[in-house]
Amino acid sequence: MTQTTIPNSINLIQLIKNVTDKLENSSLSPKTLKTIAPQAAKLAACLNINETNIPIFCVIYILDYIGIDVNLEEIAKYLHVNQKQSTTIQTALNEMVQCKEISSQLPSNSSKSKAVNYKINSILSTAILNNTITLSNELNEPMNIFQFCHSVRELVDYMTDESINYTQLVNTVTNLEITNADLIAVKQLTEYELRLIDRILLYNMFDVLIGWKTGCSFNNCFKPILKLAENSTSEMEAILDGESELISNLLITVRKSETFEDYYLELTPNALLLFLIEDSSDAYSAKTIINSYFNNN
Repeated sequence: MTQTTIPNSINLIQLIKNVTDKLENSSLSPKTLKTIAPQAAKLAACLNINETNIPIFCVIYILDYIGIDVNLEEIAKYLHVNQKQSTTIQTALNEMVQCKEISSQLPSNSSKSKAVNYKINSILSTAILNNTITLSNELNEPMNIFQFCHSVRELVDYMTDESINYTQLVNTVTNLEITNADLIAVKQLTEYELRLIDRILLYNMFDVLIGWKTGCSFNNCFKPILKLAENSTSEMEAILDGESELISNLLITVRKSETFEDYYLELTPNALLLFLIEDSSDAYSAKTIINSYFNNN
């Protein structure tokens, strides 16, 4: 599992302690699981782990932390679960091993116990100790444009959850651009001489459009980023008044919603070309397809 970490405003170790304190002798009761759900969701987002596996992950971490050999029997004893629940726990353990979030190790020949032991992935363990967020993509490995834009949207989502701040977003996207400087979109947007904040908005917008196949809401897509930027009010007004460089460079259009107190932003054919062509030889055919789409919709 390749991971990259970024600074985190959430106290991960405290969250894990809170979760495991409530889980001890709980028999994984629905009431307990409901109680820890908000903390489990935050841990899942920060550590990039399936939320349903977070309770078992936390127990593994805390048992290892206090020096106990972590196996199914010890986990079941900590949680005070029955045989049927142990089977469910084993399923979670297998899934986390497969995702390389934990590792399994057979006992040595000299060991009295024959139970399989489990250990937290060292990268995740370090992230917890350093209080950082882990991303699924390794920033030192070049991405395709879809992975790149999805990573930017992940960061924006973390901002919305107040897991990271504006400075962290800017720093991480800067590193993403440096590592992925050969992407056509990154190259050509640099030639437009757009500010980093405008490029971040475009990356985020492209991923939203591709993922949801709809226009981007100004309130949902742009405000989470702009509200923490310098001169946030003037930045927002510039877009809505048609004075943004994104509009003057014919990269986005803005229209007022007829139903909600909101505006919708859309990428123009020029912007789509930046993201969708792999090299200049593809430009003509891509432009023909895109223009045909816009003319017929």
